[in-house]
Amino acid sequence: MIGNRKFNLLFELINLKLRGSNRLFDKHDNCFSDVSFREMEALSGKSKSAIQRLFGDLIKNDLLRVVEDVHGNRMRMLSPHFFCFRNGWQRMFMEAMYNTGSHAKAIKWAKMCRADYALYPYKHNFVDEYTGELYQFKPIRCLSLLEVRSWCESTNSYDRTDRTKRRCLGREVGQQCFLKAS
Repeated sequence: MIGNRKFNLLFELINLKLRGSNRLFDKHDNCFSDVSFREMEALSGKSKSAIQRLFGDLIKNDLLRVVEDVHGNRMRMLSPHFFCFRNGWQRMFMEAMYNTGSHAKAIKWAKMCRADYALYPYKHNFVDEYTGELYQFKPIRCLSLLEVRSWCESTNSYDRTDRTKRRCLGREVGQQCFLKAS
């Protein structure tokens, strides 16, 4: 893992009190802004080499990955298992986005889970290294009607300030869940 100094630097970068487009870490998406290390140095007051070493260690320990966000932009996402401000279905969606590497793939995973009333692993198919056969994972567990409804409601609630709500492609997703449940 990372040492105390590097963890303190990470914590300072995450909690930096900059506003708007100057913010280095978006707590809603668990992603660092797409700025260079030189710009991070200017905004945070920390040395560029320390920030580069921190990011190198995070990548080496699989705590930071480059993922595609909702607009197709490549972002540096911090592992939700390691550090996350969300809980429940939002956190699960962030974990899916981190593990699949794409917002679109995470949406596909979430829709499939809700449609089948089952919680699937993030990667459904895998190829056996020795035989070359394609296998499909079984669901981890079945989801109850209440869980699917709460998941659908969490994607359709527009009263929250969570910007990851853009993952819902309209209200038809929630309506489809409620129609199936009725």
